[in-house]
Amino acid sequence: MVKVVNKLSALKVANIRDRGWYCDGNGLWLQVAKGLTKTWVFRYNVNGKRRHMGLGSLRQVSLADARVRARDLAQRLREGVDPLAERRDDQTARQSRDARRVTFDTCARAYIRAHRASWRNEKHAKQW
Repeated sequence: MVKVVNKLSALKVANIRDRGWYCDGNGLWLQVAKGLTKTWVFRYNVNGKRRHMGLGSLRQVSLADARVRARDLAQRLREGVDPLAERRDDQTARQSRDARRVTFDTCARAYIRAHRASWRNEKHAKQW
């Protein structure tokens, strides 16, 4: 069976006015949601579980760019890598690096500033 890819055209994407999912092929879908917001989604299966990975809104990502991203993600899948898990691991690592940059002094000052109004008197602030 032959898979049909590149089912959508830029003109067709621009003219879609109904909510729903529109397949371009190769795992690339256009999701049209409430208010006619249009986003690109890469849909795939890993270990029998369906996954949806957002690629960006139509305003930020063109059809051609979405196709390139979907092709790259499909290649990562063939290599045995779950792209969504990889993205989450990268985000966790980035957040961890950012958290290490914050010193205790900075955190303590931010906590005091955020909670000062809830303390009953100035003595509590001095204790902190």
